[in-house]
Order: sequence, then structure tokens, then C-alpha cells
Amino acid sequence: MKRANIVWLTVALVLGVAALAPPVDALADRSFTWHMLQHLVILYGVPALVLLARPFETFAAVAGKAKTARFVHATRPLHVVTSPHVALAVFVATLWLTHFSGLYERSLESAPIHFAEHLVYFTAGAFFWLPVLAPPPLRPCSFPARLLFLTLALPQGALLGMALGSARAPLYPHYVALQGSVSAALRDQHDAAALMWIAGGMIVLAALLLTLGVWARRETIAAAVPPLVLLLLVLALHGAGAAPTAPVAPSYTGDQAVKGQILFYENCAECHGADLAGNFGPALAGGGGNVQWETVSYVWTYMTAHMPAGNAGGLRPDEYLGIMAFLLKVHGHPPGAAPLSSAAAAASKAFMGP
Repeated sequence: MKRANIVWLTVALVLGVAALAPPVDALADRSFTWHMLQHLVILYGVPALVLLARPFETFAAVAGKAKTARFVHATRPLHVVTSPHVALAVFVATLWLTHFSGLYERSLESAPIHFAEHLVYFTAGAFFWLPVLAPPPLRPCSFPARLLFLTLALPQGALLGMALGSARAPLYPHYVALQGSVSAALRDQHDAAALMWIAGGMIVLAALLLTLGVWARRETIAAAVPPLVLLLLVLALHGAGAAPTAPVAPSYTGDQAVKGQILFYENCAECHGADLAGNFGPALAGGGGNVQWETVSYVWTYMTAHMPAGNAGGLRPDEYLGIMAFLLKVHGHPPGAAPLSSAAAAASKAFMGP
């Protein structure tokens, strides 16, 4: 067994153990962001290192060349899975089906399903890297095919991150229960989305650049110009949008919230309840609240145009600001140093929260 193969396998083992053992595994159980980091390691890092270790050579060193030849002959179908279109289909299907089906939530509650999920990610990662790395005796793809494959794979993490980051509610109740609030779980989900978008994209981009560099070293510079132009176009499209982040609620002062609470009791509590749980009007907080998934700007616009009932628009601007500050406090947004202004409330795209 070559020393380089041993080094790659050792690094793969260390990285895999670090990702699956405490404290990372314990953090991943409580946080979607840490779980996303764990999955990125299993999906991208460990399979790539295993393939770089040339597993067939390692197998031959342990079992002998005769057994290895029989094994390779029996696994001829592996040549099919190294084709870029099969690998890309498996990779994309794994990303979307595991995050937008019941599998992810069930894996958080069941150790066997969790193990199976990690095995699925490792397998999908091996599929992903086979067209790029293809350890002997597998036939490697041509450099143009590898570059096209990586170019098509590059935006997949961004698209998944966009879907997770644009969700207006937490997708996994497990994290809501452990983190204690919907708003905390939603912020965690947005952070995980940004990690998938940025870190996942950087890994694929690095592989693309390295592949291009190897090809340019082996071929003439002129042969590498067309894919380089294609790469620049892809990067321009991939970086056109910013990574999804949760909008921050506008600042308000504690004094505004205190005054707003008094104003709410005087003008709003008869309909919405003193505890905001609803009376004649709908609930504004708690599990039955109807504004928790709305943006601050929506609530502000609706409130100033239609509330209080029977006196629509009848309060002063500072009184509406006080009530809005009180609602922000109730929904878990902490006070700040700057007072809430009408312009800030009207412009904020932050969600009210639980």
C-alpha cells in the first residue's frame, strides 16, 4: 500500500469521526446549522478523501491482485455510475429528497434512520466525486465532461439554500422543540441555508478550478480557454444573488414598548385579548397567532390603515409606533438603542416570529 493512500485514508477516517462524534454530533442534534456542516463533511469531504486514497489499490494490497481482479470484474457496473449524468441525478435527488421529505425529521428522532441517512449522504458523495476523481481501474471522464459536470453541480447547493432560506416557517419541528421558539429555529434554518449555499458552492468551485488547472497543465492553454469562459459566466450567475439571510427586525426602545403595552390595553385588548390570545378579534401571539408569519412592514401597514376597530387610523404616529414596539417585544425581538421609526417599520421585511 502506498504511503499517500494511507495518508488519504487516515485523513478521511479522522474527518469522519470528528463529524460524527461528540461534540459535533451533539450540536448537530440541536442545531440545523451544525447538522448541515456535518452533512457537508459526509457528502463532500469524506468520500473525496476515500477516492483519493485509490481504494482498489488498497484492496489489492490487502486481498491480493487475483481477488482484486475478480472483484473489479464483478463490479463492472461501477463504470456506469461514473457517468456524469447518473452521478448528477443521484446527487441532486439526494439533496432535495432528504431535505424536503419526512426522512430528515424522522432521522432526528431515530438513531437507525439517522445512520441510514448518513450512509445515503456518503453514497451520494461517492457518486458525485466518481466522475471527477475515478480511481483506477475505473475509466475517468474527459476533462470537458468533468468541467461540464461540475458546472451543472455548482448551483445545486445554492438552489437548495435558497429554498431553505426563503421558507417562512421552520421545516423541522425537532429544532423548534429543542430551541424553544419558532423564531430561533427559523434563524437557525436560515443560517444552515447560507452554509449550504456558501460552503457547498466553494467546495464545488474549488474542484472545478483544480480540474481546470490540471487540464491546462496537460493541454495547451488555448484548449482551456472555452471552459474558462464558461466558468466565468457560471460564477457571475452563481454570485449574482447574496446568500440568504434572515432580515433583522427594526430597532425599538424599551420605553416605546412599555408605552405601547398601555396603548394596546386601551385600544386593542378588547378585541385581541389582554394576553394577545384573541377575543372578538384574532390572536396576535402564541400558537393561534395570525401575524407570526407576516412581515413587520405588512403588520405596520395593516395596523395603521385599519386599526383600532371603529377608529381606523385614529391614533397618532407615535402611538402606533409604541404598539408596534410592544408587538415586536411580545414576538421575541429584543429592544435596541434606536427608537422605532415609521420608515423603519414600513421597510422591514423581517417576520414577526412566534
